[in-house]
Amino acid sequence: MVVNYANPLTVNSNASPIVDSSIIRGFIFDSSGSPWLDSWKYTAASKSDSAPQYFVDAPPGSIARWSICLIPGWATTSTLVHSFTNLKSGIYVLTFWAKLSRRGFGNSFLERNGNTIGNIVRVHCGDTNWEEYRLTDTLSVSKNDTLFVVFTGGRSNLEIWRILLNNISFDRVRP
Repeated sequence: MVVNYANPLTVNSNASPIVDSSIIRGFIFDSSGSPWLDSWKYTAASKSDSAPQYFVDAPPGSIARWSICLIPGWATTSTLVHSFTNLKSGIYVLTFWAKLSRRGFGNSFLERNGNTIGNIVRVHCGDTNWEEYRLTDTLSVSKNDTLFVVFTGGRSNLEIWRILLNNISFDRVRP
């Protein structure tokens, strides 16, 4: 099942968009059988747990062996961020696979120069099945803007769930 979050004025969220430019194409947190972050920046939910956690689990059909784990927190939450510069204005689609260890939520969103833009996707899942999520929005950016793709573990003072994340794509598509 694909969970779509789209601005209805941009594209039909049920149609397969035509990719104009792939910024991230099917990124997995696995390189030659070992976990890795590549150019993603990970921030832990607490100082006592500062290293990223990985689990041997991957979405159906993925070539990955490992997935990264995001942990909720109360004052802070674990985050995963990738920044981009020199992007053009247009319609962008962020696609990723996620699953929860138990009922909870996490967030995925886009930021421009530190300010949230576009839709905010709140990932809700009641079981341990992998689901594909798709965020589609029209973004107006200038060449001096830095765009951030951000994933968080959600907020909780109990830290009762974990979010596994993998197979991330970020594309500029044609209208």
